[in-house]
Amino acid sequence: ALQKSEDENESFISRMEEELDRIPLEEKTEYEEALIRVPELVESESNFLKFLRKHSFDAIAAARNLVAYWELRVKVFGRDRAFLPMTIRGAMQDDFDALATGFMQIIGTDAHGRAIIYHSKSKANSRLHHRSSLLKTAFYILHVASSDPENQRKGI
Repeated sequence: ALQKSEDENESFISRMEEELDRIPLEEKTEYEEALIRVPELVESESNFLKFLRKHSFDAIAAARNLVAYWELRVKVFGRDRAFLPMTIRGAMQDDFDALATGFMQIIGTDAHGRAIIYHSKSKANSRLHHRSSLLKTAFYILHVASSDPENQRKGI
């Protein structure tokens, strides 16, 4: 089962911390930068349980995915926005128009309780919205969907 007790969670978190320590520094520079610049954001937007649930409490996979998350976040948003809160007033502040097109949105859940994400290529007009804005919007929508513990357990 993917529902763990507090003690079990603490044990898995400790194992994930150990696995993060095993990853060479040069392979986790964005994550380390985030820890230094915005530790509270790392905790709130990429907490360990989120990644452990996604990987069925496999600490190695969760640690690697956490590092990859911050690498992708910096690649998509750049260093100027990646370390801002993943909100419309934060990292998305210059990309609201692309978000408002509705080209990608969470439209509900399926029969198994998994989030359904709708993507309309026709609404993703690259003549009106720069490709980077559309990419940021996709990242944002997936971030929002993955913030729900049920989606972390069941998938999207």
